[in-house]
Amino acid sequence: MKIFVRNAKTSDAEDFVRLICLSAPSFFPALYGRNMKSIMQNLFKEKNNLFSYQYTQVVETSNKVLGIILNYNWHIKPKMDLTTGMKMLKYMHINFVKKIPVFLKTRDVVGFLPKGSYYISNVAVYPEYRGRGVGKKLFFEAEKNARKAGADMIALDVETDNFKAIAIYKKNGFVIEKENSVQLKKQLFSFYRMYKDIR
Repeated sequence: MKIFVRNAKTSDAEDFVRLICLSAPSFFPALYGRNMKSIMQNLFKEKNNLFSYQYTQVVETSNKVLGIILNYNWHIKPKMDLTTGMKMLKYMHINFVKKIPVFLKTRDVVGFLPKGSYYISNVAVYPEYRGRGVGKKLFFEAEKNARKAGADMIALDVETDNFKAIAIYKKNGFVIEKENSVQLKKQLFSFYRMYKDIR
């Protein structure tokens, strides 16, 4: 199967939403609520936010998307935090205001990005294409982007019970640095922060 990586386009929105749901099937609905899919789709189609097509690459074959990776560097993170919040307010209305304390608490647990770091926010491959080198191609693309940005390391957060993903990340050179948790509604979500040194 011949596969290649390209930058995402707004027309990839449906695949992006399906794949983003695969990457965090419980966490995102708990964080964003029942309209999570439409929020993500709208954010993906817009520029200058942390879920934008601008920061997403896709792997495809014969015009079929197989997987995605959402990634960005420490330079853009502070500015994009603000613009992402503004765009979420646009789509979530009063619900965004109600959730501000939860978003702030969550930001301290996942997505924190030290200087010199490149962040993999989400990576997902459709189940029927796993084990065919799609994920490896996505990680290679993220590392290429990180080096281009002048990063020293790549960071990601993964739920502690996602054993398959953790094994894949370790195989790709990531190591666990620490564990953090956040309570959303009545559910506790625990994450490992993992790093890969690319110096």
